[in-house]
Amino acid sequence: MKLGESSKMNVEWAFLTHLRELGRETAASWLNRNHADIGTRSTVDLRRMFQGIGPQHQGWPICKAAF
Repeated sequence: MKLGESSKMNVEWAFLTHLRELGRETAASWLNRNHADIGTRSTVDLRRMFQGIGPQHQGWPICKAAF
């Protein structure tokens, strides 16, 4: 679900409860797919998830002289 920028300012109760339900459904779906693997293997491919992002988003210090 793609939300517009204005959604950040939407504090209507119906909208907030809708977001809560989306979060619960997403969590339940993830648990159904991955429950057996929790604690035994990686359930997230971090390399794929963060592939292509720039170094400014990878936690690298701006000033490499600090190292």
